[in-house]
Order: sequence, then structure tokens, then C-alpha cells
Amino acid sequence: MMKYFLLTIFLFCHWPSFGQDSLLRKQIDELVLSIDKADGKTSTFKISSTYYQYKIINGKLSKIESRLKKGSIKTIRIFYIKNSSLILSTEKEITYFGNDSITWGGGFYFKNGKLIDYETLGHGKSEDENWKPEIEVIANYNKAKKVVSVYIRSKKP
Repeated sequence: MMKYFLLTIFLFCHWPSFGQDSLLRKQIDELVLSIDKADGKTSTFKISSTYYQYKIINGKLSKIESRLKKGSIKTIRIFYIKNSSLILSTEKEITYFGNDSITWGGGFYFKNGKLIDYETLGHGKSEDENWKPEIEVIANYNKAKKVVSVYIRSKKP
């Protein structure tokens, strides 16, 4: 009887939060789609062995993509930004073995600078118990944002 009572309490206390996370993810997905579809200035440049592409909508940085191939590993990271805050990051890592490859990827949802949800697919770093996705994604985002911001400032007369 106690099991059923605790289960009932858990469901009633936590069920609304499951719906809120799902609704928030849907809202973020819709924002991302609107960023991708929106007219804006898109520019591409290369620094060292990394290609960057960014999109500015209404004078604001809205999307950053970085592509790096180092040895047999190709990494693609995309950051979506709304009101100067990261809302979604995706990462794809492809490891090549001759004509074969293994792919790992993930999507990371943010609100107010905090990771609120994520999912990963494939074998990779997410299998490591010590992996800290929020710290890693934010560090990668800050690095890409800094590189793009410096590039943008250098292009202004």
C-alpha cells in the first residue's frame, strides 16, 4: 500500500514538470526553425583548421556553426542564440576508419544559461560517467562566440 501511495505522490508532484520540459523543448525547436528560416546576413570564414559560419538577424548574432577536421575526426557544432542567450546546441562527431565511420551526436537545450535537457545518440563521450555536458557545451559556445565576435569587429571599418 505504501508503494502505491509513494507512486501516486511522485506522479502528481512530478507529472507537470515532465509536460513543462516537453513544452519548453517544443518552443525552443520552433525558435530554432524560425532562426534557420529567417532572412539574415550569413558569413563564413576560416581560422586555423576550423571553418566558422554565423548568421545575424536584425543586427543580432543568432547562429554559429563551427566545423573542424582533426585527424580522423570531424566535429560539427551549431549554436542557436536568442536575445544573446544560448538556447540550443547540437554537436556531431564523426570518426572515420578508412571507408567506414562511427557517428556520435547530441542536442542540448538551454534556458537562462543552464542546461535543461539533452539527448545523445551513438557511442562516444556521453558514455563516460565523468562527462559534464553543460560545462563542455558552454565552453565550446563561449569559444565560438568569442572567435566570431572578434572576426565581426575586425570586419567593421
